[in-house]
Amino acid sequence: MTPQTEAHERVYNALIRSKCHEDASFAAYVLYASLFPD
Repeated sequence: MTPQTEAHERVYNALIRSKCHEDASFAAYVLYASLFPD
């Protein structure tokens, strides 16, 4: 796992643990979609 991917994992995990779970999930989806376009 690259340091960049590891950082993304930390961000994603932090978002999941946030109180606004649905908003966090959406934010994570948008983040990943922008970082890893198909």
